[in-house]
Amino acid sequence: LPPFKPKLFLDTDNPMSFGTFFPPKYYQGVREKHHDDLLASAGTISEVASEFAKKFGRVQHALLEAYGPSDAETVFVTMGSLAENTEVAVDELRTEKKNAGLLRVKCMRPFPAELLAKALSKAKRIIVLEKDVSVGSGGVLALEVRAALHCETPVVSVVCGLGGKDVPVGEIKKTFDAKKDLWL
Repeated sequence: LPPFKPKLFLDTDNPMSFGTFFPPKYYQGVREKHHDDLLASAGTISEVASEFAKKFGRVQHALLEAYGPSDAETVFVTMGSLAENTEVAVDELRTEKKNAGLLRVKCMRPFPAELLAKALSKAKRIIVLEKDVSVGSGGVLALEVRAALHCETPVVSVVCGLGGKDVPVGEIKKTFDAKKDLWL
């Protein structure tokens, strides 16, 4: 066989990028535009949710959805598939005379920080159940919740359900009295 001659290779005398989205000259501007457009999308998301409700007669919460009493002292914050079992856990905790509620994040980006802070303003404790972790920093959703609240309310991060691991109602209920971050 003849010697292999790759079509593309690294050459320090002729630097180039492979598989780039945009050349370096334009990339930062594109990312800035992307960032600004994403932040502006919150209004559009809310408008579309309202249109959906009018058209189909079914409420579609755009950014956040509250479940349980508005004066709950301990509020679970979660999103996605964890929310169903968390609703059941809240119902069971309420029958046990525990003042629990749920705030479901429906839209992670743009993160509805101001709405979330207002919705959680009466909570004395917040337990964030999440299926994501920023290794070395903790649960991603908890990081956002803590930033939105400026650490004024105790927030416990519970990382669970990674890789599709089941998170039963009983396990969620056990986190009600958690005082520090944990993994289920």
